Amino acid sequence: MRKNGEPLRIDISTVAGMTSRAKTEELIQQDLAAIGIALDIRNYQANLLFATYGYGGILARGNFNLAIYAWEYTFPDPDNTNTRGPDELPPVGENYSRCRDWDIGAWQRAGEAHYDRAQRRPYYVLIQRRFYETVPFHTIVWRANIDVVNTDLRNFKPAPDVSDFWNSWEWKI
Repeated sequence: MRKNGEPLRIDISTVAGMTSRAKTEELIQQDLAAIGIALDIRNYQANLLFATYGYGGILARGNFNLAIYAWEYTFPDPDNTNTRGPDELPPVGENYSRCRDWDIGAWQRAGEAHYDRAQRRPYYVLIQRRFYETVPFHTIVWRANIDVVNTDLRNFKPAPDVSDFWNSWEWKI
């Protein structure tokens, strides 16, 4: 992959100091070099990588080609409009992939219009299929969390997909 004799050159970013991600970047760099693509590693402190658009955030401003970062669902709802919605591109939202798919937006609005899970599910299936087809981002790893709690804590229920504080109102000591 060359232009005017020069290899295609792109960059990758993550949070500086994250050893496992830095090693991943190096492996990606080697794999891309094997097919003629130069990959520059540019890592940033978390407060700059994730800063808002107004504060010059690398992700929010789109100052990257590839990025490795983690995100968590903090509530048990499949709606991801703020990170995938076509109207949520920075500086308005956090759709850092900048994938603007109007069908996804329509399905998100339709899913949000219902409370019943059975009515919502078909829309979220369509959204997931579209993301699978277009690949604006790719999940490298799904990290399993290990929760350690004192045996005195009652009613703690770990959640695999959301914040472990989802049922904190039920906790008792």
